[in-house]
Order: sequence, then structure tokens, then C-alpha cells
Amino acid sequence: MKSLNKTKSHHVWLKETSLVIEFEKPVNIISTSQLNGGLQKNIKAIFNNQIPFVNQATELPGGSVGAYLALTAKELNLDPQKSAGLLTSASMENVAMEKLFFQDLTVEAYVTGGINVNGGRAGDPASYYEQDGNFIPLGGTINILLYINANLTPEALVKSVITATEAKTVALQELVAPSQYSTGLASGSGTDGIIVACNPQSSMTLTDAGLHSKLGELIGQTVISATKRALERETGLSQKSQYNVLARLKRYKIAEGILEKRFAAKYPNYANQTRYREALNCLAQRDEWIYLASALIHIQDQVNWGLLPYRQALMTTKRLLVSSLGQKFDFTNVSNRFSLLDYLIEAINATIYHNLTKDSQAL
Repeated sequence: MKSLNKTKSHHVWLKETSLVIEFEKPVNIISTSQLNGGLQKNIKAIFNNQIPFVNQATELPGGSVGAYLALTAKELNLDPQKSAGLLTSASMENVAMEKLFFQDLTVEAYVTGGINVNGGRAGDPASYYEQDGNFIPLGGTINILLYINANLTPEALVKSVITATEAKTVALQELVAPSQYSTGLASGSGTDGIIVACNPQSSMTLTDAGLHSKLGELIGQTVISATKRALERETGLSQKSQYNVLARLKRYKIAEGILEKRFAAKYPNYANQTRYREALNCLAQRDEWIYLASALIHIQDQVNWGLLPYRQALMTTKRLLVSSLGQKFDFTNVSNRFSLLDYLIEAINATIYHNLTKDSQAL
């Protein structure tokens, strides 16, 4: 057992594939757990567990998620009737912890995360339909364990979940994390979980955890920070990894192979895979292209959301490409007349072609 944080009120420890917060006195919680989920009192421990790979929940030890969580609690020497837990495919070694204070109020967040497999956006096409309690677990998941040292009313506990969820989404938006099921920005994963615990013995009772409250501010700041660090530790998703044209284009399903295929079709005499990929990866990390791609992707988003009309956006796109890059481009053969990003692809490939024809001069 590895101790991560120990105070008079609780002990945070790590054992193999589980992160545990064990309390000296019973706490009140709200959670998405299938073990003592919802609003509960007299909880002595909450935990986050890295799930073994299975194709169906019935393959888990115990035959269901709830039964597996109860068995896990027993293995951790916890009372299953006074515990709640979450499941994830993320490693507990990559947990990110954040703790903030304001006067006597303390908020602690413990987050594990990964959205590279099943990151999604609210309203995306569904991945499964639950029937008779059966579903297929997916890789990924952002799990949040939140401890607040104050006593929260039931409605404040519910509100804390809203605030924490919004904070998680803020972290994803600030990383421009892609949905795996649409061209949208991810707002979470399809299997995210949360447990918020508060101290009913505290003399400080709070009735609001919304964005305007100091509690809401602390929840937001801890969850945003911990979520970003957890994603970087687990999957490498970070501000640095997103500073790349290919990373920005990924959620529009525009990958290196698609760019290369388009290049080979238009410039067959220069379709050298090695040289092309070297040139593309060099261009993808250049400041001016990252700024340009970011601007055009955001314009494309707003067209998709109905905030900008397509024709005017197209005119702006062409002007941006020409004025920003200082050259004219032949857009007569753009294949998809309804995607502004096709024009960006044309500009990228035309620039690569221009440089490859200059006797292998570097970009």
C-alpha cells in the first residue's frame, strides 16, 4: 500500500489497481457508482479501480459491475455496504491530485482520465443500447473523486456534480480534445464517473455549489487542473501535443493518410511517401500553419453550428489562405464543396508540392 495523503479526517492510498479515500468518520456522498450509488449517508470509503479487460460486464468477477465493485471493496479490506467505487481502464499510477483552500473550506480532487478511445460529445451517436443490464465496457473514462471538508445539503451535493462536470468539459475544451464519434469537441467520455463526498460532522454547512459560489470556484479549479494533468499522464494529451496541425485536424477525420492520398492524386510525379511525410510533419509544426488551421477549424465549427453562413465563410477562408500565405491556390478541383477544410488541405498540399520541386530545399 502506498500512502498519497493522510490527514486527521481521511487517508488517501494506492494499492495495485485501486485508489482509495478512507474516512475516519462516515461521510455523505453523491455518486454514479453501481455500489451504493446516488445520494448516500454513512459511507466510510470511496475508491477508483482499474478494470480488467472484458467484452461484457457479465465477464467481470461476480458477474456484474455492482458485484465486482463489492468484491473489490472486500479485497481492499473495506466494508462493501459502506463503500462506493468507480471503474476505469486508466492506470491509478497516473492519477492527478489537486487541493485548494479558502479560509476553512478545502476541496480535493483525484482524477484519472483517458478519452483517446471513447471520448465523445453530448448528443453524439450512441455506442450501445442497454438491455437486461448488458453492455460492452470501452477504454477511456474520466473518473473524479472529490472530497469537500464542509457539510453540504443534498441539493448542494447534486449541484456539485453539475459544477464538476462543467469543469471537466472546460478542461477538454481548452485542450480542443476531439470526439471519437463526430467532428465535435469532446465534452467527456461515454463512461465517465464521479463521487463527491462531504463531511456531515462539519460545523460549516453550505447550500450552494454553483458557479457563483466560492465552493463552486474551488470545485471548478481543482477539477480543471487535475483533469488536464490526468489526461497528459495517461495518454499524452496536452497543450504541447495539440500544438500541431495534424492534431487539430484529427477530429474532422483528416489524417496524414488522407492528406497524402489527396497529394498523390493531384501531384503523381512527386508522390514519394517518405519525402511527403517529412515535409508534412515539418509544416504541421510551423506556427503560421497552426494559427491558420486553428482559425479555419473554428470557422468550420461555427458553420456546422449554424452561427455562420457557408458562402461567406468560404469567401473568408479563401482570403485567409491567400493573404496569410502570400500565394494563390488553385481550388478548382476541391472534392467536397461543403467543407472549408478541403481548401486548407489544398493549400497544405500545394505548399508541400512547391517546396518539393525546389530541389529538396527544406521547408
